[in-house]
Amino acid sequence: MRYFLAGVMQTTLLEGVVSQDYRNVLRDFIKSVEPDADVYDPWLAHPDPASLEDNEEIRQVFEMNVQEAEKSDVVIAFIPTASMGTAIEIEHAWRAGKTVWTISPLVKNWVVRLYSHKLFPSIEAFKTFFEENHKQ
Repeated sequence: MRYFLAGVMQTTLLEGVVSQDYRNVLRDFIKSVEPDADVYDPWLAHPDPASLEDNEEIRQVFEMNVQEAEKSDVVIAFIPTASMGTAIEIEHAWRAGKTVWTISPLVKNWVVRLYSHKLFPSIEAFKTFFEENHKQ
């Protein structure tokens, strides 16, 4: 199974990125439950994308991330606050027929509602669901 870790990076910051610690938490957890899982993390592929300056390079990185989401079996999106890039990734994945699981308190947000197959209020709620659905 191939999982794509989508999630907030820049949100509404004018510069820099928010903490990306959630990526390690999710990646390590998924691998602990499903050791053979292929977990694609765009942050590992292109650390600190906010530091990119060239528009063509930014476009290439972003479009590659969208394509990776479309190729994955499941997109797991962490959206504790608005994230335009993540919104595009989950919309594309959903349209490509992929499963989208979203971790977010933004239950009234149209993109979160329309393009999530399952919505979790917290990482802990997601972990419970994931473990329960991977019991042998």
